[in-house]
Amino acid sequence: MRQLLLTLTFLLAFISYSQNYNHVDSIVSNYPDKFRSINYFANRVAKDFDTDLDKTRAVYYWIANHIVYDYKSRRNGSNGYKSIEVTTEDDYKHKLLAMEKKYAERALKRKLAVCEGYAQLFKFTLLELGIETEVISGFARINPSEIGRIRNDTNHAWNAVKIQNEWKLVDATWSTGSEEEVPERFNFRDTYFFIAPEDLILSHFPKDKKWQLLKNPLDKADYFYQPLFYETYYDSGLKLKEKTQGLIKIKSKDFIEITFDAIDPTHNYYYAFSEFSTSKKLFFEKKNGKYVTKIPFNSNRKTVLGIYHNFTAAIDFKIIPAK
Repeated sequence: MRQLLLTLTFLLAFISYSQNYNHVDSIVSNYPDKFRSINYFANRVAKDFDTDLDKTRAVYYWIANHIVYDYKSRRNGSNGYKSIEVTTEDDYKHKLLAMEKKYAERALKRKLAVCEGYAQLFKFTLLELGIETEVISGFARINPSEIGRIRNDTNHAWNAVKIQNEWKLVDATWSTGSEEEVPERFNFRDTYFFIAPEDLILSHFPKDKKWQLLKNPLDKADYFYQPLFYETYYDSGLKLKEKTQGLIKIKSKDFIEITFDAIDPTHNYYYAFSEFSTSKKLFFEKKNGKYVTKIPFNSNRKTVLGIYHNFTAAIDFKIIPAK
């Protein structure tokens, strides 16, 4: 009986937690399209919500549904920052903070930003609300050509926010769902709101390892050599075997063998090579509690092997023919 009561309590808490998001989102959906300043934005949020969780969700939801990604600046490699002339470390910190806040205000007023703008706007709005948060600088991969190529220059920014004395990870930029062809069309999804650290590390690698928030941090080389994971992966029911390499060298007329810790037997999965437009169904053999699939490889050219769930890419591997 006690176990049943505990289970019901957990379920009710979970339902309430989910409904809170819907409640917050519905209120924020009626917010104006523009705010004159971060202070005005924060004041509106503070007026409507009481808890740090609801305030954080409100700020995140508005930003992810109103700030357009600046593809032009990304192509130009510009983040809008200028060099800082200082004489002391304290002077540097003071001027950097002022510059970052100005950058955040600019993102809000223009409703246009690259990832740095999203992250700084999120940070300074939460700081106005008295919520501790940090901008995390690091690496993110979006193209299978990046598999096996270790880079040193960071290319992405996201946030960590402290809720009830626990750090949570948020990426407002990747939540917009915008595409370069139609940057002003929002296809909002909240996969990257409080995403589990073990999931985010599949696509995001912080420059400072502490922001992995993992008991056993991943090495940089392991990050760049792992497969490319897409958002679909998180809902696919697939769980790739840990430390599976994303760069596969194999001889022609051989089989690419991929092992999964888990699959969803009610789902269908498919594979395709980048040079072919057709996909084929994956079949699995259970071995020692794992799920193994074997994919025939008949080519002498470099290619990309994609694993699909509901015909949407979930994982990419870079395939290189062995001599």
